Amino acid sequence: MKKKELYNPIQTDGIVVYFDIYNFSNQLIHGNPMELTSSVLSVWNWIAIHIAKTDVVIPYLFSDCGFILYKILNHEYKQNILIQCIEDMQRLLDTFLEKGFFVKGGISFGKVFYTNNLLVGTTVLEAVNLEKQSPGVFLILPSKNVEKLLLGDSIFKPIHRPFSMPLKGDTGVMKCIPIFPLNLQEYLTRLKFLVENLEFDGDPKFAKEWRDIYEISIKYLNLLK
Repeated sequence: MKKKELYNPIQTDGIVVYFDIYNFSNQLIHGNPMELTSSVLSVWNWIAIHIAKTDVVIPYLFSDCGFILYKILNHEYKQNILIQCIEDMQRLLDTFLEKGFFVKGGISFGKVFYTNNLLVGTTVLEAVNLEKQSPGVFLILPSKNVEKLLLGDSIFKPIHRPFSMPLKGDTGVMKCIPIFPLNLQEYLTRLKFLVENLEFDGDPKFAKEWRDIYEISIKYLNLLK
């Protein structure tokens, strides 16, 4: 009998992105599951082609969420890797938007243990918690994680300016950099249309949640101007 192969994880420093398609479960209930599944899989294929082009970047993808690990094998290039990560995420958010999806997420930095199909560590948990705490449908990168990389906020373009941001879940205020799609006009247009036309099935709490997200997103986009 063939002995079952055990996991042999490798430890590395890395940037971990966690993202989640917002309100996907509700879309499955009220939409077309086959079409939604096809749309998600097309995004997963896009990630494989346009982001996971080398073995330095490893995606871990699930039904409506995923992780992307950017391995930092040489700390001399960590600034370039972080900038690449942010630019990749902006293009990924554009791709999700083209499919009609809004995404929340978080970006963390630290040590992880990984294989090609397993990703473990407190850095992974931090990225998940950041997604839960994000007040809007965008990714958040805490300034403290930039400082961990021994980088200053000055490396970022104005679109990546950090703000003191109230987080969800009564977890306080954190200085974060919001990561939006590149196509900001389309992002706002789609979000506004959704708020004005979405059927909330008589659920005032759900309706308020989307309106709050729209107002929060506009707030931070206006601050970037």
